[in-house]
Amino acid sequence: MSEDTYAGRRARIASILDPSTVFVSDEDIELAKEVVRSKKPHSTLSYSSALKIHSGCVHPQTSSTIFTPLRISWILPSNVLCTTFMIMASGAGSKNLITASQIMNQTYNTAHYYANRNTSNPDSNLKIGLSYIAAVSSSILTSTSLENFARKSSNPSLFRMFNPFVAVAVGTSVNMGCMRSSEIFVGVEVFEGGESRGVNLQAGRIGVGVSILGRILTAFAPLTVPQLISGYLNRSLFKSLPMLHTPVYVGCLAGVIQVTTPWTLGAFRQRYEVEKSEVGIEGEGRVEWNRGM
Repeated sequence: MSEDTYAGRRARIASILDPSTVFVSDEDIELAKEVVRSKKPHSTLSYSSALKIHSGCVHPQTSSTIFTPLRISWILPSNVLCTTFMIMASGAGSKNLITASQIMNQTYNTAHYYANRNTSNPDSNLKIGLSYIAAVSSSILTSTSLENFARKSSNPSLFRMFNPFVAVAVGTSVNMGCMRSSEIFVGVEVFEGGESRGVNLQAGRIGVGVSILGRILTAFAPLTVPQLISGYLNRSLFKSLPMLHTPVYVGCLAGVIQVTTPWTLGAFRQRYEVEKSEVGIEGEGRVEWNRGM
């Protein structure tokens, strides 16, 4: 699956989100590393299967195994849990639940962004802590402010439906911007033909900007579409069978995440490549760098 085309990137993300990648063992991951490194299939593991496991569980720069719940392959179960809590809290109109759901979501996001970051520049514990505080504070402020508007509005359900998405968009921008501020203000290492061309400021900013946009786009459908479907079914199916509301909603949410995430995350390369002139480097040719996720 080539990174050169949108279809190839979309297929790669879809393969990573395959539920089977959630349950791979440490032994499978180590075998996948060896197969990908040697580019030779193993008797029990094909190269395509190894690449799927490697992409979902191994950091592309350090080749270290990512802590299980923070892997790209865990986007589906982790986001089903966080998204369900945020939407239920917003629908209930409880500021305490809204606050708790935003803390939970941004705690996961901070850990996830850190585990899948570009490792060109080291990050201090102080920076990570400040990024977390800023993200949690901004998402709580946004979500509770929208709840205040909802309580004064003639159509509170509309505010509450979009509350989680707006809060996530704000929190994601602040979280990733702070967490990866060294890429914004210092830059990232870029390569030409496998050779380092040093640290480039514009490349770092492009990488962070694209990563933020991708995450916001990825959050939109899961945080809105299941609510619209549930709202429609509330007027028909759930009136006679209310016990179906939760399982139908969770199933719908999981389906939306599984279907839409490859289309949004696949819109941008993980291994970014541009003309030298686009990042202020003289001469002809192209440079590339890993932008992280």
